[in-house]
Amino acid sequence: YKADEGVARTDEPVRFRRGKSSGSSRGLDYRSEGGTLDLKADVRLRLENEAGPPTEIEAGAARATRDERRVVFDGGTIVRQGARELHSERLQLIFNPETDAIDRAAAIEDVDLRVGPGAPMPGMAVSEGGGKRLRCRNLQVFFRARVILSEATAVNPASLQVLPGRRDAQERRLLETDLLHFVFDEEGRLTSLNAIGGGPMARRTVVTTEPLGGRPGPSRRAESQSLVATLDPLSGAVREATFLENVTFTEPGRKAWAGQAVFDEGSGRVTLTENPRIVASGEHHRHLGA
Repeated sequence: YKADEGVARTDEPVRFRRGKSSGSSRGLDYRSEGGTLDLKADVRLRLENEAGPPTEIEAGAARATRDERRVVFDGGTIVRQGARELHSERLQLIFNPETDAIDRAAAIEDVDLRVGPGAPMPGMAVSEGGGKRLRCRNLQVFFRARVILSEATAVNPASLQVLPGRRDAQERRLLETDLLHFVFDEEGRLTSLNAIGGGPMARRTVVTTEPLGGRPGPSRRAESQSLVATLDPLSGAVREATFLENVTFTEPGRKAWAGQAVFDEGSGRVTLTENPRIVASGEHHRHLGA
C-alpha cells in the first residue's frame, strides 16, 4: 500500500464487503485516482436482492469504476439467481448513484440464459412450466427501484425456447428473430413480448412447434416480419399474438399466407387478414377475402 500514490496491490486471495454486497478474488489493484478497482482473477460476487433470491456472479476478472458507478466482468461470466443461470463472455452493471442499486445490466457475446423446469422466466409468476432458454449476442436489461425488472432487449440474433411442463402439451416452442423486446409491469411481471425481424442479415421472425421425444403430433411453423404478443402477468401465458407482414403458416397437409394474422390463445383460433389464402395438399389456392 502506497499512501502517497493512492495505490494498493496484492496477488493474494482477498475478501470484501460493501453494504449488502460481498465477494472475493485472487489479487486486486486499487487506484484512488479515478476510483478504479481491478479484481485480477477468480472473481466471486454476491448481491442481496430485496425483490428475489440473491444474485451470485463468477468471472475471470472484473473492474469497478467509482466515478462511473460501473462494474465490468470479463473472461467468461456466470450469473446465478435461484433456478436461473446466465452465461456470457462479458457482463456490465451500472449502479444508481443515489441508491447503489443496479439501474441496468448488459450481457455481451455468447449470451445464454437458462431457466430450470418448474421455475419462471424473470418476471413470470407461474412455476409449473418446463425449462426455458434465451440465447442472443447482446442482452440489455433495465430495472426499476428495488431491482424490479422494467425492460429487456435481446439482439443479433435472438432465440427463445420454451419446453412444456408436466400438464402442458408435450411439444417444444422455439421463437427465432433478430430482436426480442420484453416489457414488465410495475411489479416486474412480464406483460408483452415484441419480436422484430430484419437487421443486417434480414432475418425473419420464425416460430416453430414440434412434439418432444418422438411423440405423435404435427410440426408447425409460422413466419412473419414481426410478432407482438401480450401475456397474462400472473401466469405468464400468452393471451394473444399478432403476426405482421408477409405471414406464412405451415403444417402437415396445409399452408397459409396473409398480410397479418392474430392468434387467440383462449379460443385457439387464428384469424388471417389482408389477402389471406390457404392451400391444402393437392388443392389450388383458396382466397378468403380481405
